[in-house]
Amino acid sequence: MNNKRKMVICLADFVVEVNHQYSALQKQCEGYKTEDYSEVDLSVCIEPEDIHKEAESLAAYRQIGEGLPAYDALILHAAVVAVDGWGYAFLAPSGTGKSTHVALWRKFFGEKAIIVNGDKPIVRRRNGVFYAYGTPWCGKEGWQTNMGVPLAGLCFLHRGTTNRIAPVEGGSVVSALLNQVYRPRDRAMLKDTLDLLEDLLKKVPCYALWCDRTLEAAQVAYGGMVKDED
Repeated sequence: MNNKRKMVICLADFVVEVNHQYSALQKQCEGYKTEDYSEVDLSVCIEPEDIHKEAESLAAYRQIGEGLPAYDALILHAAVVAVDGWGYAFLAPSGTGKSTHVALWRKFFGEKAIIVNGDKPIVRRRNGVFYAYGTPWCGKEGWQTNMGVPLAGLCFLHRGTTNRIAPVEGGSVVSALLNQVYRPRDRAMLKDTLDLLEDLLKKVPCYALWCDRTLEAAQVAYGGMVKDED
């Protein structure tokens, strides 16, 4: 039985039409729905065979990820927290402690810290600047905010017994970054993704953070990445 539904959502400041079947996806994307648009930038359609392979939510996420490079954008597996209008992205394999670390920022900074996304933000280049945006795909904690912030740093997270942070050259983290990026199946889109990553590593500073689970970890991380005020 085919009960097609349609919704239009705004992701990373572009308009996505999602044709789907189940109300759960509607509920998941509730905070991103929009009626304020003149045209659709990207349209995806979730077919029954897609749902047979994986949950409809994941199928929608993958289809959107396939089309993002055409808009200078990609999906990053990271947790992004914003403080004073700047975004800080934490990357690590699942289970390393991204959510735990981001939660420390909320405890340390209080309301000053806004979690943009806890799992799968969109990173988009606009006028030469890279921004991180919230999405409805945000991990089991459900941490997401429908907003975009310029990225101040990409921080590769490691477990440690003491807290320390150090800048790293972009070239040294290419492999680690590739493992945390959605890679389209289409060759042209994949090339666009790789080109985008190359520019991202040139324009956004990269860091390695070794940390424990104390509030000092958030203080050290922020102190090592914070943008100096002009």
